[in-house]
Amino acid sequence: MGALEIPDSIIAELKSRADDTGEVHFGVKKPPFPGKIGDKCKFKETSPLFGFIAELSSVDIGGKLMVKLDKMLGSQREVLVSRADVGEIIPYERGDLLTAT
Repeated sequence: MGALEIPDSIIAELKSRADDTGEVHFGVKKPPFPGKIGDKCKFKETSPLFGFIAELSSVDIGGKLMVKLDKMLGSQREVLVSRADVGEIIPYERGDLLTAT
């Protein structure tokens, strides 16, 4: 007896329910992303964006974040990132501390 083949429709359904890390949570909801639009995000050392500070511009249901990076390739860029890449959130009210010299 060989392995059973899983129909493509079931695989597609499971993928549509997965979060940004590829995990499907049954009966347990992942907590919402704690950041708010306008907050600043610092990235984890494991993120390819480590060292950058970005402004949060949107969060989707699956946990993907759209952030604005000011100094990427010489100008501001919007980039889609995983919430798993964010190491620290700096609330909007404290964001001005990042620009003080």
